[in-house]
Amino acid sequence: MSFNNSYSINIFSCDVEDWYQSSHDFSASISERVYRNVSRCLELLEMNAVRGTFFIQGLVAEQRPEVVRLIDSAGHEIASHGFSHKPVFQLTRAQFRDEIIKTNELLENMIGKKVRGFRAPDFTIFNDMHFAFEVLEECGIEYDSSMFPARTGRYGNPGCHPGIFKIKGYNLIEFPVSIYFMWKLKIPVAGGGYIRLWPIRFLKKAIRSINDEGRPFIMYCHPYEFDSNEWSAILEKIPISRKLHQGFGRKVFPIKIAKLISKNNFCSFEDFIRLSKPFPERVCP
Repeated sequence: MSFNNSYSINIFSCDVEDWYQSSHDFSASISERVYRNVSRCLELLEMNAVRGTFFIQGLVAEQRPEVVRLIDSAGHEIASHGFSHKPVFQLTRAQFRDEIIKTNELLENMIGKKVRGFRAPDFTIFNDMHFAFEVLEECGIEYDSSMFPARTGRYGNPGCHPGIFKIKGYNLIEFPVSIYFMWKLKIPVAGGGYIRLWPIRFLKKAIRSINDEGRPFIMYCHPYEFDSNEWSAILEKIPISRKLHQGFGRKVFPIKIAKLISKNNFCSFEDFIRLSKPFPERVCP
């Protein structure tokens, strides 16, 4: 693997979950759409020679093991996205630990490799939740990408440093997802609804600015964002507000992702760590 500029190595990641179960009904089963949508994502990465990191939900691994095998056979890094997709703040320490252990065992038994990374559902590790870092370290996790260094309506850690750092007091590297600083504003641009919302020229400008600051652009997406016809397959009536929020921009989402990864250097978290110097140590507020 080679890169054009050591200051513009970016990271591609995908949070593997099923929209209906992860966003609407935690008790629901994982649908067959996940496999089809992951396949679309993998095809796009293959066309652009990108190796990424897939944070796989444990329930997906348990009910749709073929998805894990598909990602692994394509050569991408596999990491943990918890088991149930419940927000971390809804779990006790013991429940959170059980979710990490169960998911790691499922994934590691399937791929025969150690799971090194974790991302919390909906970025729900907040500034004062140090028990989560303790649990991740106890379970052998080496890096985390659960911090969202700006305040939004549902989550956010506005005091978090936007760059990569080793969390002081822990053997854990934190990769906050990308925030674009424009004047005094912190603008979310890293993925999901933000990539679906912002124009492609604005996103390219954000990537250039983030790289010029010496930070990688840490992109994330979800398999269901590659599926613009999902609502027709769900028999239950979904409120129009949720359809707009969760479905806006899905038709052009794959095109945007392709344009972004084809013009920039993207790799997995695993490869980024291997290619990088030691990260600065910072206190997590």
